[in-house]
Amino acid sequence: MRFILSLILLVLSSQLFSQADTTAPTLTSVTISSNHAGEESGVAKAGENIILTLTANETISTPSVTFKSGGSAITNSPTYTNTSGNTWTAVYTIHSSDTDGNVTFSIAFSDTAGNVGTPVTAVTSGGTMKVDKTPPTVSISSSDVSSGDTSNDSNINVSFTLS
Repeated sequence: MRFILSLILLVLSSQLFSQADTTAPTLTSVTISSNHAGEESGVAKAGENIILTLTANETISTPSVTFKSGGSAITNSPTYTNTSGNTWTAVYTIHSSDTDGNVTFSIAFSDTAGNVGTPVTAVTSGGTMKVDKTPPTVSISSSDVSSGDTSNDSNINVSFTLS
């Protein structure tokens, strides 16, 4: 009888002192970057990676990130890594068929108790990223050459147009 009473007290006390987690997680930091080696920041081209780094206020399950480039779905699927504690990265490699334009995203996430966080679609600090797969062009022209008004000792005006 004493054993049964002890067991009942143990069960009741564990129920009294345990609390269910009903609080939705939040993302305290979201940044976007790339591994672009060029001088222009905020831009990436085919074959380079877009890196979304997010930190939650508590432990979360693997997030799900939907990326778009230029308003269209991306070709490659992102890979997810829990880099440390509550910090995750979602990385995707830009494909040659991805659309030029701004990179947008939507992050879906939940904590380990199953509470769903509010989807996040903006960075908390830093800038934006843009896919630019279009190589630059240069156009060279000179009205002096086409008019024939030049000689060996005259100057030629040349125009360069970059795009």
